[in-house]
Amino acid sequence: MLKLYCPKCAQNQLSYPLCQNELGWSCTACHQTYPIIDHTTIILKDLATWFSHQGTQVLLRSDLSPAHYNFLLQLPGTLRDAQKQLYRYLHAPKSPLHSWLETELEVLQGSIIDLGCGIGLHHRKDILGIDLNWSLIQHYPGKKMIADIFALPFQPKQFDAVLLLNIFDSITHPYALLQQADALLKNQGTILFSSPFCWEDQITDIGEQKNYTWVKGFFLSAGYDITEEQHDWFLQLTPNSYTTHTCHTIRAIKS
Repeated sequence: MLKLYCPKCAQNQLSYPLCQNELGWSCTACHQTYPIIDHTTIILKDLATWFSHQGTQVLLRSDLSPAHYNFLLQLPGTLRDAQKQLYRYLHAPKSPLHSWLETELEVLQGSIIDLGCGIGLHHRKDILGIDLNWSLIQHYPGKKMIADIFALPFQPKQFDAVLLLNIFDSITHPYALLQQADALLKNQGTILFSSPFCWEDQITDIGEQKNYTWVKGFFLSAGYDITEEQHDWFLQLTPNSYTTHTCHTIRAIKS
């Protein structure tokens, strides 16, 4: 079982393990609580901010224990509607990108983490998915954790494989994402990367946006052996139409 560490303490360059309690997990030093709800672990140093956007949807659950309900009510906020985004992913037809990933995952075993997992592009139940979106991650097939990709409760070199699937162009700091994936990976581990490189300026500053050539150069300069391909990925727009994105894919093995 992976050891978990407190991200709140980590920002002060301290490393304290988490222990289990009736709500989920708590820090042995600062006593911050990190709940488990619907088999989803929520480990965020700023839980209140996340809850202000998505907490109402969590509170609508009918099976919360009194302890969980009382804990969540201390973090009031309003619900951000994510139904349109969820529809695009849930109802899209299977794509060549899915087939590529299925083939790659057939040979990957051990501890695997899926950063920015969303609903998932695979059906493996043993893979740990990390995301901030409650609506999306509830459809993820594997183990679930709400956590900040850049403040994860793990020590370096804990994973045999890291999945970076269509998340690179959807975050504020894509370069830091690659650095984080590299730090989490064991020697001889594998990173599976895919991206359509569809940047949005309101999410990622223009100066932070990188192209495929840059990403390829990052892996090569870091000593990875890579295999590169291109595969289409589908997103459903309406019941009668979908859009196609061509994704660059990389299998990178750390030497």
